[in-house]
Amino acid sequence: FEVDVRPVHDDRPFFFQAIKPERVFSDLLRWRDTGNNSFSLQVIFAMLVMVLLLVVSTIVVPLWLKKRQHLLGGTGSKLRDLSYFMALGVGFIFIEISLLQRFTLVLGHPITSLRVVLFGMLFFSGLGSLLSSRVQAPGRLRLLMVVAAASTAILSLAYGVFLGDIVQAAVGWSLAMRIGVSLGLVAAPALLMGTLLPTGLRLVATRHAEIVPWAWGLNGAASVLGSVLAMFLAIFLGFSKVLIIGGAMYLVALLLGFRRGTPRDEAG
Repeated sequence: FEVDVRPVHDDRPFFFQAIKPERVFSDLLRWRDTGNNSFSLQVIFAMLVMVLLLVVSTIVVPLWLKKRQHLLGGTGSKLRDLSYFMALGVGFIFIEISLLQRFTLVLGHPITSLRVVLFGMLFFSGLGSLLSSRVQAPGRLRLLMVVAAASTAILSLAYGVFLGDIVQAAVGWSLAMRIGVSLGLVAAPALLMGTLLPTGLRLVATRHAEIVPWAWGLNGAASVLGSVLAMFLAIFLGFSKVLIIGGAMYLVALLLGFRRGTPRDEAG
């Protein structure tokens, strides 16, 4: 077939999407409506390009021009530390957008899902950040980073595989029960994810305190970029796979952010 004839389902609810994945870039680069819902994809792709250009021009280029010698030097690479925060930003927004879509079915309306899931993500990630402030020793901070990142990845994989079945089972319950279940399922990953940004900032501050503001900026920029990229990927892969990719980004962040030894030994 010249078009994508895969059946539409709750995980990939794009009824008018018929462009085959292997043809998406050739159709997009023509920048004209080729049918098969190509115009909507062109809009998303244009947003992705615009956000990418804004991130590069306002954060990446100034950072590179001012700090490139420091970023590449030393045993504890600052570039690697900054990449940790970018991975966190992409992973967080991938998981959040996937959960927003998946809970729309069980809660009955996108606005209700937005209220419940966004509240849960913000509240429990904030709680995780607050609880992480009790950990101060560098060794325990590194342990917290490993446990939180690995647990987030495992939960994301489990949700990607089993969340659809849970949603189907909960559809017939009362609204109060559905909200409670949704908040409970959101709470676990949000609590874990909330610990990783402040934990990373504390560890980086002991090595390269001067890049902490840049770390904040890159984390936010990566979240904005990731929000568009998540929708683009979900059209072809489905939200469950985007959720799993979000969890994988936390493993990437762990590989980038974890350091052995004392902060003094790690300073570059």
